[in-house]
Amino acid sequence: MENQWKQQTIGIAGCGGLGGNLMENFLRLGITHLVVCDGDVFEYSNMDRQILCTEDSIGKKKVEIARERAKKIAPNTTVEAYDVFIDEENGKELFRDCVLVVDALDSMEGRSVLRSVCRELQIPLVHGAICDWSLEVGVLYPGDLLPMASAISRREEHVLSFVPSICAGLEAAETVKILRGEESSLRSRIRYMDLKTGEQYELTLQNDDAQ
Repeated sequence: MENQWKQQTIGIAGCGGLGGNLMENFLRLGITHLVVCDGDVFEYSNMDRQILCTEDSIGKKKVEIARERAKKIAPNTTVEAYDVFIDEENGKELFRDCVLVVDALDSMEGRSVLRSVCRELQIPLVHGAICDWSLEVGVLYPGDLLPMASAISRREEHVLSFVPSICAGLEAAETVKILRGEESSLRSRIRYMDLKTGEQYELTLQNDDAQ
């Protein structure tokens, strides 16, 4: 069926700047089942870039606000929201039923854990990272090896408000391609973009099989 791809379960790791925009995209696309996790609460410092952050949400758990937002936009979408930070112990259990996971984390440590989890589950990971004017997006399949250092190695502080929405939009586009069984243009690649200078380049990921 034409919309069968929307019935698949997607995981989102993080409900902050990237995660909020990703949820917004997936809910409005009609995705019927989301699994999200984040152990943090909203703070005033999040107001400048995190779409789920409002005056009313300060001090509240990010996953609870995400669940409430989902009910307002797409009440028929099932959102499993877990108030935890992903780690090696809970990751496989959290995303065991997902066909892929989308990276909305803000630390290299968390992304490393997420890559390991997706590799063990043998599912794709749609990677995204942001800082200042810059972003990177890529699609990692089980066996792909990231370069020694990500171009975006810092946390997401000082991000301009439009950067997470652009990055999340690109992540959502690659996610939809995978769900529809189409070839991702970023399969085993990471695209870096500086929105201030217009600089762009891509890194091709090595696969374990090539070693």
